[in-house]
Amino acid sequence: MNTLPEEVYNVLFERIYRGNRSYVYRSLLRWGCTAEEAEDLSQEVFLKVFMFRDQLPQIICMRKWLRVIARNTYISML
Repeated sequence: MNTLPEEVYNVLFERIYRGNRSYVYRSLLRWGCTAEEAEDLSQEVFLKVFMFRDQLPQIICMRKWLRVIARNTYISML
């Protein structure tokens, strides 16, 4: 249930994306992705985050949450 205006969620997503895109990308590279795969999977990760952007204010540890999404996205690619 959205309790904030949609613009707030979009701004929050943008900040999370800008602050963590290289972290997700580097994690994927460490796990064995090629640069191209890491780029594609990073986009998938942040698409998933965007789809659940109304839940972002409730996430306590953003990097751990992103790491789980990235790991699961990577595993599904294998």
